[in-house]
Amino acid sequence: MALDAEGTSGDGITMTDEVAAGSAEAIRADEGSAQDAARRRMPPRLRKYLVQVQGGKLYLPAAYRIVWFRDECPDWGVTTQIVEGGQKEGYATVLATIRNAEGRIIATGHKTETQQDFPAGWVEKAECVPISTRILTAEGWKEYTELRIGEPVLGYNIATDQLEWVPLLDLRTYSMAPVVRMWNGKGFDVRCTPDHKWAVTRPRCPGEHRAGDRRLTETQGLTAADAIITSAAAPGGRLPVTATQAFVMGMLITNGCIRYDGKGIHGYYWHEQPGVVATIRERLRHVPHREEIVAAHTRTFPTGRTSECRQAYRWHPAAAYLHELHDAFGIVHETELPRVVCGLSCEARSAMMEAMMLAHGDKKGNFAQMPGRNDWVIDLWTQLCALEGSTVCAATVRHAVGRLWSARKKRTRQIWASDIVVEDAGFEEVWCPHTPLGTWVARFDTDVVCITGNT
Repeated sequence: MALDAEGTSGDGITMTDEVAAGSAEAIRADEGSAQDAARRRMPPRLRKYLVQVQGGKLYLPAAYRIVWFRDECPDWGVTTQIVEGGQKEGYATVLATIRNAEGRIIATGHKTETQQDFPAGWVEKAECVPISTRILTAEGWKEYTELRIGEPVLGYNIATDQLEWVPLLDLRTYSMAPVVRMWNGKGFDVRCTPDHKWAVTRPRCPGEHRAGDRRLTETQGLTAADAIITSAAAPGGRLPVTATQAFVMGMLITNGCIRYDGKGIHGYYWHEQPGVVATIRERLRHVPHREEIVAAHTRTFPTGRTSECRQAYRWHPAAAYLHELHDAFGIVHETELPRVVCGLSCEARSAMMEAMMLAHGDKKGNFAQMPGRNDWVIDLWTQLCALEGSTVCAATVRHAVGRLWSARKKRTRQIWASDIVVEDAGFEEVWCPHTPLGTWVARFDTDVVCITGNT
């Protein structure tokens, strides 16, 4: 168990981070030469987090000092341990130990906090979610066992009402913790600990989010006047993929096919809805391709069921263009797309989402896919929803039509707490990441994708 520094530094990080940050600073002070000191000047990307304290001095919160430390010493480690006191005693002293890549102790530091000084939050709470919950990183959805400290994850900035890429500072797991189920019968269905936090607002009108009203609130502290902020737009990336290229790739991976063989890359896309054909033709206007018409026919499925198929249209992009397409994405196979899609520009990811919805979506925002071998397509679609600022509702699987997975992306960015039922869900293993913004984008085991909080 670690201690909370809410009353110590006012930056919402744990006391163990303060101790570790202080130990890291001791290393710089004791071991750094003049040349090293020049090299260790504060990185420009961290200067925006400086805050002014009493006396006009600038202060870098401990969370970002830890980021700085991990940048300079990526192979080093920080461990913390309560050496005196505890919950019953009302105080605790924490020891932080800094070890280098070889495991040698470089520095140590102590800090003591009391319940009397900061009764509201001197002990860190287990604000967690089930271990099956995944987090959105720059490389796609990851489980907690796949994470690397320092890697970019998507977090929600309460002040700007936007998603931002921030470093993962830490993560914690708890073998067994009480959890509750939060659901509203409208697609929101998640489990978390009672102390888990959510970004909330109290809007005067639906969809209105004022900076002064936004804050983090625990599950057990939600009121009928609160609206949980579940989504926000993310910044675009720098991957050199055009909107047209993203649209073509979105077509091929949904209602199309890409074949990889010794002769190169080949693929096609088909559609049978006449109203969509004009849109596709316009998008492919500058793409070298061949179009063909497939006559109406009867199709027999593996289950033995037959279906009458209408006249359809099929588009075959040139092989050279498909090679250029893969090079632009930086992939050699379509299944690698979830790893790179976070790097798309806003225009490119919007075009890819448009293509995927034209193929397997509807006007209500529902998207369907066959699970199993196409799980990576589902991963890709849910990522795009999160990046575009859309909440994904709980998925359903229809076994009557061959285990068809489907989910809906919400048109609104909030869920009213007054509609949510909170009920006991027993005990289970949980985990929680630690980010500078105090928030992250989660994908729960129900496939709900939304913004949530952390310790």
